[in-house]
Amino acid sequence: MASLATDTVTSYQRHADKYCIWCIQNCLDDGNHGIYAPTEMDLVYYVCSLEMSKLSLGYIKSHLCGISWWFRMHGLGDVTKHTATGQTLPLLSQVLKGMAKKNVRAPGNARLPITIPVLRALLAKATTALTAMGRPPTDVTAFVAAATMAVFGLLRVGEFTSKGTKEYVPGKDLLRSDVTVVRNMDGSIKCIKICLKHTKGDKWRKTQTQTLWPTGNAMLCPVTSLAAWLDVRDASGAPSWLPLFTLSDGSYMDRHMFATGLKKSLTLAGYAADKYNTHSCRGGGATTLLSLGYSAGVIKAQGRWASDAWLKYVEHVPEGLQIDIAKNMATVVETSIKQTHHNQYLQRFD
Repeated sequence: MASLATDTVTSYQRHADKYCIWCIQNCLDDGNHGIYAPTEMDLVYYVCSLEMSKLSLGYIKSHLCGISWWFRMHGLGDVTKHTATGQTLPLLSQVLKGMAKKNVRAPGNARLPITIPVLRALLAKATTALTAMGRPPTDVTAFVAAATMAVFGLLRVGEFTSKGTKEYVPGKDLLRSDVTVVRNMDGSIKCIKICLKHTKGDKWRKTQTQTLWPTGNAMLCPVTSLAAWLDVRDASGAPSWLPLFTLSDGSYMDRHMFATGLKKSLTLAGYAADKYNTHSCRGGGATTLLSLGYSAGVIKAQGRWASDAWLKYVEHVPEGLQIDIAKNMATVVETSIKQTHHNQYLQRFD
């Protein structure tokens, strides 16, 4: 069996334990309070109980993976799959498909992207927002750096925040030692390289490097804002083996803290904060690249996507790009459409 990350094993074990408790509660244990080998109907009832608890489909599937893992670890086979075909049990598969259809997110609930104009507006209100949260000016510098690098670097929130305000995982969370400033011969900053030790698409934990480049606009530049934070952090004497965003009171910037600062800044800037979340930064970076006319390949490479999953972050084609598309389509004349392309189109319907 392929080795799993420590976090994954911990999660699977927790899911298996929860299933064991469910078996005991429903008088399905083996008499010794051990885990019970389920029938297909047992699994159907179990996932339905999870769904009634308002758990997401992804989390329910994670529970099934944990149960599958536990039984395979004990040499009892995969109880979630048909022995002969290796496919998910048919009735269980249909139930999961039904849940998927039921839980399709309505278009109106899509989170809006934090594009450059939105980023500029929220950064202008960041000082007021974080001061209201009781944060000193140095922490405002940290927040500005985090928000700016998240949009320009198309980062996931978990790639630059810590596990908690008082807890971090050295092998996973972004530390000061993971950030390298590359300088030109004259001493000016050429770029800043960020070593991401734990990313969603990096199954083998080989790490990935995201490079931030100067924009030439000091008021809206990931290199300028991050360099400013590094100066503040290094002057504070905080060790390099602590999280990058180790704040003035010794706490670490976690997902909740970043989200709170983001929403308060957006509210003060006049935006509906409930329409945005931490992933809006990554989506905003992708949307901005799309509006500038960059290809899908460039967007995937910049965001480190291995598939076309980036498309879900670009829920709508930006208005500016729609206008350009309309204008460009209107300029096309017959002679600009090559006969070969026309023939290829027709062949698709032969």
